[in-house]
Amino acid sequence: MTGFVVGLLLLAGRHLLTPYSYWPDEMFSVQQALASWREFVFRWLAYDVHPPLYALLLRGWVGLWGSGEVATRSLSFLFTTLALLSMAVFTSGRSLLARFIAIGVLGTAPAFHFYGQETRSYALLLALSTLSTLLTLRLRAQAGHSSARLRWSQSLVAVALALTHYFGLVWVALLTLLQLCRPTCSVERRRAAMLLPLLLVWPLIHQQIGDLSSKTGGRFNSWIEVDVPFVATINKAIAGLVPGFEISRQPTHIVLWLLIIALLALLAWPLQTWPATWRNGSAAMRLALSQSLELVVLSLAYLGLISVIDLHTPISTLRNFIVLLPPLSLVLAGLAEVLHARLKGPRRLLLPLVVICFVWYQLQMAVTAADAKAFPGDNWKALASAVRALDICRDGCFSDFSTSYLNYYFQDLNILSLPARAPLPEAPLLLHKNLSADERHRMALICLKAPQLSSSPYLLLPEQFHPVDRLAAAGLRPCS
Repeated sequence: MTGFVVGLLLLAGRHLLTPYSYWPDEMFSVQQALASWREFVFRWLAYDVHPPLYALLLRGWVGLWGSGEVATRSLSFLFTTLALLSMAVFTSGRSLLARFIAIGVLGTAPAFHFYGQETRSYALLLALSTLSTLLTLRLRAQAGHSSARLRWSQSLVAVALALTHYFGLVWVALLTLLQLCRPTCSVERRRAAMLLPLLLVWPLIHQQIGDLSSKTGGRFNSWIEVDVPFVATINKAIAGLVPGFEISRQPTHIVLWLLIIALLALLAWPLQTWPATWRNGSAAMRLALSQSLELVVLSLAYLGLISVIDLHTPISTLRNFIVLLPPLSLVLAGLAEVLHARLKGPRRLLLPLVVICFVWYQLQMAVTAADAKAFPGDNWKALASAVRALDICRDGCFSDFSTSYLNYYFQDLNILSLPARAPLPEAPLLLHKNLSADERHRMALICLKAPQLSSSPYLLLPEQFHPVDRLAAAGLRPCS
């Protein structure tokens, strides 16, 4: 199993040493880390929509290793490594099949590979969700006989998770409520009762120093849409965790889900006698089943809460549901372990085969996603290099994107914010959202992009601005 873990980590980090361009959200994180302490707190942190832990850790990391792409993404890779190693260590006493599923589902997930090389908080969210879930299960398994070190560790990780992302806060709050539902352990109930209000300290501070409340009621992010209540939220969760298994009316998805249901029915038929399995099974088997069922209930409650929040303020994006990847891995591992013990004959061999096929499918999706990320669609780095080579911003270039973001690559260039509701200035334009072809033709503008771009940003220049050969020499090509 050690080789499996090492292989997954090597695969996840294969693009780590490639300094490809930050995309805008990463530029936000790096600029936040480079700001003075006063700006960091009152300009960046107060108006960010996320809690502060990752920003503080990245700030310290940048102080040690610099703000380059390789340096900052290495921090995220360390977090995903921590998540996978934690899963491997905590499942060391389980069956080989259960360990393979728990480690494999986590380590081959596209989100694991994608966010393990991104300068954002999602790798930290994954690591802390993994640790928090595993430590909570360990506490419950020890039934009141846990050590003070374990209890303190679980509490500290819970607070850290709440300080990383608000989706993490919801998950850790549910885990803490689970600890309150322990009639046989008053110590754990008291600890959980003290932990719950502690988790809410930062949201209250954030409310006072920032503008968190102004982003509610549909004003959080205009690009986040939840068109069908509940169904859309659940679909986003599925797409974020296991891409390709979304619920839709497409014939391929319908056939896929019918096949999945038929296969599960075939494999799960022995569990019709699950009461006997519970009574006659080993203590380890009963623990695996009870933990899996608890995580299923918590995950459904989590999706229900997020769905309700989406009704008021749409906040669900695919990446936010990375917090559910560890419980998903543990649920599949636990149920497969119980099921495998009950299967006889050919079906006992079919289950490992299904698991291997699923893990292989996930791995192909992960490799594709990570490879695409290494050739970014938002190649601001290449565009900045081209603009600098052409020396076209001496009198000012205008951008529709936040100049505080762009300053990382354009800090020595004269980049100005595009005036709102005003005619476009007769100057070079760096646009995140391009003009239509008709608008460009009417204004006599040529549209250029850096190589390997599939989307933004765009450089718009007057048609007489530079000869074509000089533009090509700077690494620019016409927009398609």
